[in-house]
Amino acid sequence: MAHGDSRVVVSGGIILNKFRIFLERLSQEIEEDQLQGLKFILQGSIPSGHLEKCSKPRDLFSKMLQQGLLGEDNLDNLEKLLTDVKRLDLVKRVRVYRQSELPAVELVCFSFGMQADVNVQQNLVHSMNAFLGFDPSEIHLEGSEQVGVNWWNLNFKITNRKEMVDSLRWAAIHKLPWLNHCGVKAVRIGNESQILLQPITRSLSLITPDCNHNDNNLDLILVVDCALSNPVLLGRLKTQLRHLINDIFDNFHLRLALISYQNHQRHPRPGMRSGDPRINNTALIQKFTDRKDIMKETIESLRRLGRPGGTRGLADGLALAVQLSEVGGDSNNLKCRKNAIKVCILLPILDQRKTLENFQCEHGHDVMKLCHQLTKNYVTLHTIVISQPEPAYIPDPAHDLVTDFFTGISLKTGGKFFQISDVKFISEVARYIIAANISEEHLFGTAYDIVIEEIRKTEGGDVSLEDLNIKLQEGLNQRSFHVSSVLFNGQLAIGPATKLAKKFSLDEDFPSACETFQSALEKRRQSTCNIVAAPGTPSDVDMEEAQTTTSQFSLSTDCVITTEVSERILQRVVQRRFWPG
Repeated sequence: MAHGDSRVVVSGGIILNKFRIFLERLSQEIEEDQLQGLKFILQGSIPSGHLEKCSKPRDLFSKMLQQGLLGEDNLDNLEKLLTDVKRLDLVKRVRVYRQSELPAVELVCFSFGMQADVNVQQNLVHSMNAFLGFDPSEIHLEGSEQVGVNWWNLNFKITNRKEMVDSLRWAAIHKLPWLNHCGVKAVRIGNESQILLQPITRSLSLITPDCNHNDNNLDLILVVDCALSNPVLLGRLKTQLRHLINDIFDNFHLRLALISYQNHQRHPRPGMRSGDPRINNTALIQKFTDRKDIMKETIESLRRLGRPGGTRGLADGLALAVQLSEVGGDSNNLKCRKNAIKVCILLPILDQRKTLENFQCEHGHDVMKLCHQLTKNYVTLHTIVISQPEPAYIPDPAHDLVTDFFTGISLKTGGKFFQISDVKFISEVARYIIAANISEEHLFGTAYDIVIEEIRKTEGGDVSLEDLNIKLQEGLNQRSFHVSSVLFNGQLAIGPATKLAKKFSLDEDFPSACETFQSALEKRRQSTCNIVAAPGTPSDVDMEEAQTTTSQFSLSTDCVITTEVSERILQRVVQRRFWPG
């Protein structure tokens, strides 16, 4: 019923139907000879005995309503009758009423990758009624058309009410199961861009998962740098990790694994030549668990074990993360679940040794290759760096280069990099990162289709990542996608990655990353050789004192697709699906 709710409340509480008011007003314009003409034309459609009783146009309209010849969404017969009796002025009134009083209809196109079941129309109408609450009388089949090989459209008209259109758009964006059960591969509402539910490449035998994820299942891997020279800072880090455990177990249905790494220990301590695993192992692991008490005990046992000044065990920690990221059905909780969203959060500590050689692994692990493998396993790596105070009176050309490196390895997986100046921000930033990651994974299937279509247009020619990113950002925004984003003091916490970070994200191995770093360092030294630093704060000043009381992080759940977001999603698509290895 398109207009059953089209009522007006007047004094005394009387409910008036706008449509009947319109018919009453129209009847006053019809002359007696025209009424007789209308009755003559309607012979055979309305029993003659009933027609004889229609002494006024109002009576005739009532009979037409009873016989189904006239209705709020059925004005065609009335328009034709008025045309036949030469009342074109009233025909114009009917048409104006259609435009002003009747709700407009919206054309909705459902696309299928192959000839669908003969009951697809019935199934769609039933599903829209059952899952969206649409009245079947408000859903009208417009027609079907084949628009390509293994691709055809089924077009419906639905009443253009905001709540109806919004609910259908939401169902398509979130790929609700009933749409997939009906075989729908894409939905287009009006003139909006198409919303892809299943990659169109499936019809071309290039099977690509949308995201293979269940939002209710989250496998989170925390990789923590415990090579701290300050025991107080380690204690504060452990406190924040316990807060994080409480937050994420309360807000997500997850399993959590914890990896801690130290500096490399080349030799056992004197008197321990038999080897203590806590000292000889650079990285330790607590396998996946859904119990807070077990994870809190693991956090409490974190210790700084490792040779001061040695190379960092970052690669060893990431190697264990790769082992966990392998999908498997093991009973020892050492593998990720197949349908879980997989997130890895890295918590390294930056010091004043500005060189990548600090991350050279003595056990042969390669940071860049490990990050690439994480991406292949559909794991997104996010890095939260806890910066150490900078000795401002010692000019260092490499001040920002290491942060670009961590930004680069995060970007390689499609993840984010955050630098916080105090451990007290760890819990909330990590929690917001997880929520944002979940929202972004919904875009992967559609993003893949946009990217592969642009690649095909080149017909085997070169394709630019910059051009792909522009097309991807435009395509996602045209489809009205929104994501969650982390804000700092009300502004987006991160912007597009620097050119150097992008270079790191494309380095295939650690030696290449070291060359990138060294080249950037030489350029930085040349450009800063004449700069004299002003006296600054010594490195032992408590960073917490420098924090302003107004600094705070928050989460926005309705952000448009920015260049930074599309850039990271593009990395996921390229690294997961197109990158060799």
